[in-house]
Amino acid sequence: MKKLFLMLAAAAVMLAGCTKELEQRVDKLEQAVDELRALVDGLNKDVEDIQTLLDKNAMVASYDEIDGGYKLVLTNGKTIELKHGKNGNNGEAGHSPVIGVKAENGVYYWTVDGEWLLDSAGKKIPTTGENGENGAPGAPGTPGTPGAPGTPGADAPTPSFEIVNGELIVTVGETVTNLGQVAGKDGDSWFSGVKKSEDGLTVTITLTEGGEIVLPIQQNFTLTLLENEVPMVMGAEVEVGFVVSGATDPVVRAYASEGWKVKVGENTLTITAPSIPAEADEAAVEAAKILFAAGCIDVYAIDNATGLVKVRTLSFTEGKFTVNTEDVITVSPLGGEVNIAVSTDQTYEASTDAEWLTFVEVAETKAVRNETIRYTVSKNDSGANRTAKVVLKSGKAVLAEFTVNQQAAPTKITLSETEVVLSVGEQHKFAAKVEPQDADAKVVWAVKSADNLPEKLTIDENGLVTANGYYALGTNEFTVTATSVVDNTLKATATVTIVVVNVESIKTNVEEPVTLKIGQLFQVEPTVLPANASSQKVYYTSNNEKVATVDKATGLVTGVAAGEATITIHSDDEFWSNFEVAPPTASFKVTVSNELTVTSIVLPESIDLPIGRSTTVTTTIAPEAASDKSLKWTVDAPNGTPEKLTVDENGVITANDYNIFGENTYYVTATSVDNPLVSATVAVNVIMQNAEEVVLNKEELTLAIGQTETLVATVLPEAAVQDVLWSSSNDNVVKIDQKTGLMTAIAAGEAIITANSNDKYTMQQPPFKTCKVTVTSDYAVTSIVLPEAFELGIGESRALEAIVGPDNATDKSIVWSVEAPNNTPEKLTVDENGVVTANAYNAVADNTYYVVATSASTPNVSAKVAVTVVIKNAEEVVLNKTSMILGIGQTETLTATVLPTGASQDVLWRSSNDKVAKVDQKTGLITAVAAGEAVITADSNDPYATSQPPHADCKITVVAGRVVTSIELPETVEVYAGQSVDLAPVVNPGDAADLTLTWTVSGSATPEKISVSADGVVTANSYNMSGSNEYTVTATSKSNPSVSASTKVVVKPINVTSVVVENAEITLSIGETLTLNPTALPEGSSQAFLFSSSNPSVASVVQSTGVITAKAAGETIITIYSNDPYTMEQPPYTTVKVTVIQPVTSITLPETVEVYVGESVSLNPVVAPENASNKALTWKVSGVTSEKISVDNNGVVTANSINNFGSNEYIVTATSVSNPEVSASTKVTVKAYSAESVVLNKTELTLNVGATETLTASVLPAGASQDVLWRSSNEAVAKVDQMTGLITAVAAGEAIITADSNDPTVMTQPPFASCKVTVIQPVTSITLPSETITITEGETVSFAYTVNPENASNKALTWKVSGATPEKLVVTDGQIYADGFNPYMSNEYTVTATSVSNPEVKATMKVVVEQAPLVESVSVDAETITMKVGETFDTSRLTVAPAGASNKTSFRFQAYVYGSWNNTYGYGTPVSGNVITESNGTFTANTPGTYTIGVSMDGLYSVQPPFTSFTLVIEE
Repeated sequence: MKKLFLMLAAAAVMLAGCTKELEQRVDKLEQAVDELRALVDGLNKDVEDIQTLLDKNAMVASYDEIDGGYKLVLTNGKTIELKHGKNGNNGEAGHSPVIGVKAENGVYYWTVDGEWLLDSAGKKIPTTGENGENGAPGAPGTPGTPGAPGTPGADAPTPSFEIVNGELIVTVGETVTNLGQVAGKDGDSWFSGVKKSEDGLTVTITLTEGGEIVLPIQQNFTLTLLENEVPMVMGAEVEVGFVVSGATDPVVRAYASEGWKVKVGENTLTITAPSIPAEADEAAVEAAKILFAAGCIDVYAIDNATGLVKVRTLSFTEGKFTVNTEDVITVSPLGGEVNIAVSTDQTYEASTDAEWLTFVEVAETKAVRNETIRYTVSKNDSGANRTAKVVLKSGKAVLAEFTVNQQAAPTKITLSETEVVLSVGEQHKFAAKVEPQDADAKVVWAVKSADNLPEKLTIDENGLVTANGYYALGTNEFTVTATSVVDNTLKATATVTIVVVNVESIKTNVEEPVTLKIGQLFQVEPTVLPANASSQKVYYTSNNEKVATVDKATGLVTGVAAGEATITIHSDDEFWSNFEVAPPTASFKVTVSNELTVTSIVLPESIDLPIGRSTTVTTTIAPEAASDKSLKWTVDAPNGTPEKLTVDENGVITANDYNIFGENTYYVTATSVDNPLVSATVAVNVIMQNAEEVVLNKEELTLAIGQTETLVATVLPEAAVQDVLWSSSNDNVVKIDQKTGLMTAIAAGEAIITANSNDKYTMQQPPFKTCKVTVTSDYAVTSIVLPEAFELGIGESRALEAIVGPDNATDKSIVWSVEAPNNTPEKLTVDENGVVTANAYNAVADNTYYVVATSASTPNVSAKVAVTVVIKNAEEVVLNKTSMILGIGQTETLTATVLPTGASQDVLWRSSNDKVAKVDQKTGLITAVAAGEAVITADSNDPYATSQPPHADCKITVVAGRVVTSIELPETVEVYAGQSVDLAPVVNPGDAADLTLTWTVSGSATPEKISVSADGVVTANSYNMSGSNEYTVTATSKSNPSVSASTKVVVKPINVTSVVVENAEITLSIGETLTLNPTALPEGSSQAFLFSSSNPSVASVVQSTGVITAKAAGETIITIYSNDPYTMEQPPYTTVKVTVIQPVTSITLPETVEVYVGESVSLNPVVAPENASNKALTWKVSGVTSEKISVDNNGVVTANSINNFGSNEYIVTATSVSNPEVSASTKVTVKAYSAESVVLNKTELTLNVGATETLTASVLPAGASQDVLWRSSNEAVAKVDQMTGLITAVAAGEAIITADSNDPTVMTQPPFASCKVTVIQPVTSITLPSETITITEGETVSFAYTVNPENASNKALTWKVSGATPEKLVVTDGQIYADGFNPYMSNEYTVTATSVSNPEVKATMKVVVEQAPLVESVSVDAETITMKVGETFDTSRLTVAPAGASNKTSFRFQAYVYGSWNNTYGYGTPVSGNVITESNGTFTANTPGTYTIGVSMDGLYSVQPPFTSFTLVIEE
């Protein structure tokens, strides 16, 4: 008996310290123990109890002494009682070895009596094999899944134990050890005591005869991660703490998934997430993201003392790190703050490389970590721009990086000059230098006058000062100031003094003598010196106005009559200080000739010209006798768009475009070339003719896919802009070029092509036209390609190949034709198949023709090739036979071929002896007349030959009787190896004296592989695997050997084309076998196969027989290859998917469960074994009312309702899907909650009379009975269905609807809930005016309406206006106000009234708004008006007519130079500067002076709006 316990002790010690990898080996030991148990079947109960120690991972939880022995409680819940037996007779002394395990360097080895158990090589024997290496990583690309784990290392040899003749034999691999006698005979009880070790780790059972069984005591060994799910971002680093407790000698290891890194510290794990490489391409970025998303860390804690292992997995979520601040931050040179807004769940550090950035704080807006990082920035006094970096990092990962830029603060401003002297009208530009160099150089300029006259000296934003005037009563000294835009305390100043400079001399543009014609004009252009003279004024005089006059103010000289005159220019220096002499002058002589020049040009006052039109202006030049009437034409475009109207050198004016945003009146001027100061101007009004209609050349069209066609659009009227834009309603069917109208059919379907007028001048919807295009499913021909040009001889033919594109064109048929430039198409023809034939040669004209191939389905697609007909003279005649035997009366036709190809094939036949054989001169038909010999000759009849034509001869032998003249055989036959085919020869004539044939085989090195019978039956004996399989079989007439015929015979093998198998998927259990029986097709092909398995460890297959053996759970693919010996290519194959399963052996469910109505409980089924291939279960409920509970596929039982009248106990049964013989059941008891309260979906409700609505009630708690009964407090107002809660509104009023719980389990007043229902009388109709209401712009009208019925509860209405511009019509109850008129769109509106209480009730009426008249004239109450600076003009001084005009207060004001106003055209020379400020239909006076104010009306006038003007004097 002791022997057995030694065995059990060894197994128990081994199992007590095993890790998960030892479980399979433990199973093997259990099997060995079971076998030993059978040998000692009669041992006492103690032995049976100790066997429980073999349970996996079982340890001693506690032990106690009991009467007669000990009680051990194991960690698996089992209890063992060890009691002393009665003393027996002493047996022989035996050795009691202790078999155990011991660790060294983390590996456990077998021991006997505390010593290592060694193999034959003297090495320690481990209890388990080493782990295999990890599999290789998956292939790169879209990151592959990590490689599969390596195959586990081979098992370490596990000792086997055997008792032989009372001795214990231990076998390890090939090593056998005899441990000697293990027990005496019939000894005392097998143990003497049980003792716990001092360290509390083991319990030792001491055997009676000295042996020991050492069992481990359970320890509270745990591994705890302080975080289980950590938010991370890519590249970040984080630390996670862990705690290991209950271990004597713990070791912690961690393993990271691919791309992640983990480092184990004393109590922390340092984890680094994958990062994206700096120069990663798109694929690498995606790969890094995938590795990041799949990240996890497995943490193992191993107790070396016990071998126990704890595993925990740390997973990650995608962390958040969002920065809401730009990457580059600019700070004022004077300093300020840097604020970086961060939203994150990461731990990070903020750092900067600059001392001038001072960290203030991280301002958290909440614990969710929306925070602001703040730095203060000092003033930049360094004199240079500076840059800093702020970096946010998590570990080594940079989460964000910012650049902070600060320009240097300005410290000094220096002006280019500090004192400047200017004369009146002179300018000077100051330059401001800001220091340091890197500082912001921008400054603001200002002028200050000591006499408070800043207008005398002005300065612009660039430092340019202008001396505008001189103040005779003051100092004329001004201060110019430049102020830094960054620091307004930093300034620099300069002094500017304005002085007077007198005129010294006058120069002119005149080169004497000035010669003029009578009437000719000359403009004097003087120059006053010095240039900075304070007065530039001059005036002019003539000493002989009978010869030449001069305008005193302008200097315009006019030739009056022949002679001479002197013109003098006088300085009008208002500041002249030398009163003793007159101011300077200058003069020149003018000579006037007798010739006449152009003195006037007359043009029409104005013309109208439509866009796109041209016209020649009628011009009258005077005098008629002018020596040079040539003109120069120019255009003046006040609107700044001269390109819209042009004029050429001949005075042809063209309106190119219309100015939709401004004036369209242009001024075309004709100027005399001879007398340039004489000109005339015509006002040209560009008239816009809007597009009214678009017309297309086609309105419907059918195209094939790929076909193209261009639509043509015409815009009417003819003078309208012809520009259109094309669009397609479905680009997937038809695409169209927006500009050209070129359509391309894309796919079958329909599309509407629209041509929209692109009249950019219209104020309305431009006209358009559509064309319906249907694209059929046919594919159109888009191209045809023919061969290059070629030549044909007379009589020659050539078949042309037309390559039609695309390949998938539906109709590739071609229509062939010939273009004959020489008008002789009959000399070259082409048939419907494209065969070109040269019929004749044209001796007097061109012989080049063009053969045209045109697509039959798409006629606009074609191609042509040039074909030239050439002459080829006959050089040789060849006959089909050179000798022949005929019987008397027999006939035979010879055929002649004339060479070269393309030469005339015409021949003439003749016989050397007509008495023996006659021949038809044209056809070559020979008739045998009498026995003998004759020669038949064929002479070429080439009409183009220039020498003796060639000929050929055939010798004819005529004999008595009929002879064989021909044999007919098929041209080619195919025969498969092993099969035969009959050539069925036909011998002509059939009545020949001897029809016998002889047969021969040739054409291959292996003629023996086929044979032919005397009757012409060919048999393929075998297939030639290494050579040709084409043969020539020849039949020869025995009686006329000159007659023969041949057939090409091709031998083919019957190759396997496919392999089929009855079942493509097979499921086997471990250990099961199956033989595959495939079939090769076609029938007669080789049935030889080869078999292979993709995973022999799951299921192996015998290569030659197809016998499959299932080995382990998993899947494998069995491939069946044809072993066809004839195939030269990849043999066909098929596959069979084999699934090997581990069947389910048991299902464990709880014995009973309770569940309340409306709640669920999981039965948590346990399916064994753990590695069963298919653990799926089916579930069934049994019971009186089984529908009242349900169970889902996961074993979750839900109580749907209570059975108030019967049993509420049910049986739920789970059955294995893969092994239906295995099942388990649970008794389920359903209980119910009692109703406590009722909740309605609504507590108040408003209904119209006759309306219905269903209330819903929920009874709480959720599992209570949901049955309720409904009642109404006033059924005259509202009724309710007792069962459904359907409310019907009866009459106006109020009622309370109550839902009472109908829970049968409630023994007291049941709970209830109520809803207040208000019933109203709804509006049923609205009546509005039926006739259209017409209202004038700005007018208000009233209208009557009624709301029905009279007793409606709520008669309120809402009003809605529909139309082009609904905002221009305001409608309230019974009133309409027209707030404007739309000149471009419809002014007809629909007004809709809708009931507020019943929005389905509506009514409409029509309203038309008419335009109020525009102002036709405007006038002012005074010619001159005086205003103060800052005063606003009183528009009541203006009078308009008619008084009720819509735009009577819409005035526009413009200031012009006084005296420049042209009252005819309503314009003048605008004043520069902000003289007046126009606002809200009036203006404010700004700048002192005298001006002309033009007043015009603002409105949509077709011509120039009405205008007037007045003189405005603005005073300080």
